Amino acid sequence: LARVVELSKRIRVRVVLDNADTVDALDDACRKAGTEVGYLWEIECGTGRIGIEPGEGAARVIAPVAERTRSARFAGLMSFAGHAYAASGPEEIGAIAEQEGRAVQDTAAALADEGVEVAALSVGTTPTSHMLEREGSVTEIRPGNYVFYDATQVTLGVTAPERCALSVLATVVARPSARRLILDSGSKALAAEKLSPLSPGFGFVRGHPELLVERLYEEHAIVTCQEPSAIPLGERLAVVPNHACACVNLHERMLVVED
Repeated sequence: LARVVELSKRIRVRVVLDNADTVDALDDACRKAGTEVGYLWEIECGTGRIGIEPGEGAARVIAPVAERTRSARFAGLMSFAGHAYAASGPEEIGAIAEQEGRAVQDTAAALADEGVEVAALSVGTTPTSHMLEREGSVTEIRPGNYVFYDATQVTLGVTAPERCALSVLATVVARPSARRLILDSGSKALAAEKLSPLSPGFGFVRGHPELLVERLYEEHAIVTCQEPSAIPLGERLAVVPNHACACVNLHERMLVVED
């Protein structure tokens, strides 16, 4: 709280929360520091993570808190449809986008009946942000993965492989058989995540659709292919990870290549 209120003296800050105790603590900290912080109240839309159930029940919880706090200001509602990553394809993502939009819209309508204005309706994972027409009258989206895209977005049908901007440059360090390559990009380089049950492996090798990044050890990626491969030892291959966000977090620097 001390860090949040200090930051709010220099820039406009909003935070996310889902209970009255946190609002009261934030309001008290802001009042003592002589500053203001806006908050978005998170509404559950099917992910089962943070947030309270949408609709009239949520409005009855939020309205009295929004009316009594002055230094912590009610700035709107948000939801996060993280369960879109378990979808079977674009149609199911579209249905989840509708669910996400309805969660904040229904709660906003119930708050309006309580006399509370909702300035922001904030939604949007990268998959559901591509279905904005299904989400209705939202005012803000928060896609993060879209800045790079990754193999999971390709698997979900959100984007094409050539639109993935981030890759890990790996080296073929062993050739145990004609159908197996070993790369030096293990879980410490790619991140061992499968966000979607549809993902066949742990990323894809750019320009080599015949290769499957089948398994990851800490220092090694096991890459297999159905037919014998002529890729030699020492070859550099660009591996697009399943999850760009976690992959970036593993590295100290990145090289930006234009054109």
